[in-house]
Amino acid sequence: MSARFQQNAVVEAAPLEDEMILLEPDSSQFCTLNRTAAAIWTLVAEPATVEEIAAGVCDQFDGADEADVRRDVEEALQQMVALQFITRLENGSA
Repeated sequence: MSARFQQNAVVEAAPLEDEMILLEPDSSQFCTLNRTAAAIWTLVAEPATVEEIAAGVCDQFDGADEADVRRDVEEALQQMVALQFITRLENGSA
């Protein structure tokens, strides 16, 4: 089973027009998410695979190329995991 991704429960999020601001209070890391990254953040409110997240992003953005979206999702997830905004759940469990 592939890894699933979920929001880190301690991260605080605040909407900013079409974007979102995240704060990880333990490390004091913050980040402003563009529209696509904000969509990804919303899609990982519950554990989701890369495939599920990419499909959700494609649904929100008409005309999006699936291969491009998947690559963008993987890159954004990698960055958000490194910043501790999102947790990677191996084999679908914590």
